[in-house]
Amino acid sequence: MENKLYERNILKQAFINPKARSLKISKTFFTDPIHQLIWNSYKYLGLNLSKQTMGDVFKQSKNLAHYAIFIEIISANYEDEEMWEYQYKYLYEEYVRKELINLSIYINTNIEKPANEIIKYSKEKLENLQGDNSINIQEGMGSVMLEIMQRKDGDIPSSIKSGYEMFDQIINLDFNRIVLIAAAKKIGKSKFIINLTINMLKNNPDIGIKFYSYELNYQEFIFEIIAMESGLTINQIRSKGYILLPEDMIKIEKVTKEIEKFDIEIETEPGTIDSIHDEFIKFSSIRKHSILVIDNIGLLKDKTKSQTETDDYIAKKIVEIKRKTKGLIFLVHHMTKKMEEEARIKDAYRPRLEFLRGSTRIQDYCNMVLLIHRPGEYEDIVKEEENKGNILTNGTTYRRADIIRKIFIVDIALNRNGNKTIFRFLHRLDRSQFKEWNFTKYE
Repeated sequence: MENKLYERNILKQAFINPKARSLKISKTFFTDPIHQLIWNSYKYLGLNLSKQTMGDVFKQSKNLAHYAIFIEIISANYEDEEMWEYQYKYLYEEYVRKELINLSIYINTNIEKPANEIIKYSKEKLENLQGDNSINIQEGMGSVMLEIMQRKDGDIPSSIKSGYEMFDQIINLDFNRIVLIAAAKKIGKSKFIINLTINMLKNNPDIGIKFYSYELNYQEFIFEIIAMESGLTINQIRSKGYILLPEDMIKIEKVTKEIEKFDIEIETEPGTIDSIHDEFIKFSSIRKHSILVIDNIGLLKDKTKSQTETDDYIAKKIVEIKRKTKGLIFLVHHMTKKMEEEARIKDAYRPRLEFLRGSTRIQDYCNMVLLIHRPGEYEDIVKEEENKGNILTNGTTYRRADIIRKIFIVDIALNRNGNKTIFRFLHRLDRSQFKEWNFTKYE
């Protein structure tokens, strides 16, 4: 939806602003065919562009029904209209990515053809991707072709594996992406991102992770990893109401030796997005592939005149980090209090994008938004499940209330590079452990 609004704003600005009208846009840039038709009409009319001449063009081409849509587009008010140049660059990046995917498919399916033929075809396609004058496709063609071939040969992974089979089948975690993870307080988002981080380190060679942990201090962070890998609870590791056995110490020592092998740096003192920018660029410059995690972006020290301006500045710096490092970036964020204040038992207090804290600026820049939910945290939901009785699966009877307390939901609420869906995990938060749950395979 955001992409179409961006397209509409660009069309409005192009109608009233010659600078916007001078953008170099290909025949397949717009995702909506009517938007493309309107743009083509602009270019056809040139200096003679006006409402009247647009009406004449639509009439002559027997597309008069589209004239009303054109009037609606140029008369509407859009959020952040003045940011049309950014919106164009964002859409252009999405367009180029789509075309490069198509090109990579062509190369893979025609790899047996003569190299000169593939290069000639690729060069023609890349030349057609020329956007505004700030991007020189010819100069970048070599690096693009190199990346395509590196992905084909496996030097650059086609995706980053999380270790969760169903999750990896549908969600394409890749470099040069921004992923926002949000949830209400005390749902377990820090535990989930730590679990995801360690699994990525275990399942992907040559990956380094820079983790800004503002929710947990360094010792707490390490305890979470030890719990996840050893199966001991945090309280057991800390000897709270439990005496560690010799076999427990063997487990802990084994885990700590494994942790020392991980290429991960942890920073727990809240800083600014500028310091993160500089540190992660330095971090990624000496590594093959890098991942950045900020938990929680609401705790960054950046402050400007208003929250909207602060969010805007942070968002732009994050995009800059992505552009300079080509890294995968995870941002952890809170939901608003309003989400919990509303009595929404009918939808099980399911988080929605509208409940993200702050402005929509950071969300607008993300490739994917994961909303985390634990319905068992709400007593009225648990009570309702208790009243429903038991459930039978695989020949075993379970109390519904027990199941709802263990469910951990990851809702892919926004995905610009794939499908939106919901994943269900069974959690053991005291051990930072998660297990994908297929209802028919409940254990």
